[in-house]
Amino acid sequence: MRKSFDFISKARAILEQEADSVAKCALSLNDSFSELIEKMLQQKGRVVVSGVGKSALVGQKMVATFNSTGTPALFMHAADAVHGDLGMLQAGDFLILISQSGETAEVLYLAQFISSEIPILAITGNTQSTLAQKSKWVLSSHVDRESCLHNLAPTDSALVQMALGDAMAVCLMEGRSFQREDFARFHPAGNLGKRLYLSIGQLAERNVLPMASPSDSLAQTVVKISEGRMGAVAVVNDSKELLGIFTDGDLRRSLLKGLNMDASLEGLMTRSPLMAETETLAVEVLQTMKAKSINQIIVVDSSNRAMGMVHLQDLLKEGL
Repeated sequence: MRKSFDFISKARAILEQEADSVAKCALSLNDSFSELIEKMLQQKGRVVVSGVGKSALVGQKMVATFNSTGTPALFMHAADAVHGDLGMLQAGDFLILISQSGETAEVLYLAQFISSEIPILAITGNTQSTLAQKSKWVLSSHVDRESCLHNLAPTDSALVQMALGDAMAVCLMEGRSFQREDFARFHPAGNLGKRLYLSIGQLAERNVLPMASPSDSLAQTVVKISEGRMGAVAVVNDSKELLGIFTDGDLRRSLLKGLNMDASLEGLMTRSPLMAETETLAVEVLQTMKAKSINQIIVVDSSNRAMGMVHLQDLLKEGL
């Protein structure tokens, strides 16, 4: 029978130890890190990352982060490199070799075939290792011990390697003045992309704009609200200039006051309603609508002409 174990305490201890390992790595950085980032910014080619085993998996994550934040990168498995993939490397590239021991046979074998024109960064736990000596730049991923029960499985060391990759990627972002708009170009799909680029105008284009005139009666307005399926109508003049909004909630309140169906919208509509210009990010509009507790918003152009209407459900369906 398996003995009882306090897994929560153990997990907390592991997380605390790994956090401490990353903190110690941060303290180990010196001026050479700044020189490294400057060199990477000067390179005209790509960042090529290589390793084997767990280091290879870390390298693939580094490459994904580099690519998504404006630094062109690719992964080259160290074992495959010397069997043909070495052709991936081009003049102007920057090579990152990852090996915690600094003595990984496949990585060292690869290193001897690298042209002196291609700068090499070693990420290793042993700054006196063979790999470190073969490299122009060295970042230490040394850890006091792994969180693994037997101090064997790469846990703390893999996390430190990954954290160093993140640190480089973000510094390169800053060095390139990589903006939100750039990030959006690299993340066009999914919720993240939508938050960065989807405008309220793009959503409004999908809907038919329910419109009414100030002179329309309640009876006419009921039909337009029903046909529009938005729970409201935009009240506009002949030039489509926005004058107000009238919602199904306004209709119920009007009827409760005893108004007959011949009453016009002129004195019943909400003037100067909340609106959004077409280029406003949809996620910003969602935040405003939730804060104001409203279900519809009218989209206008720079001349205050009504261009469309968006319902709260339209925004929620986008996963924003």
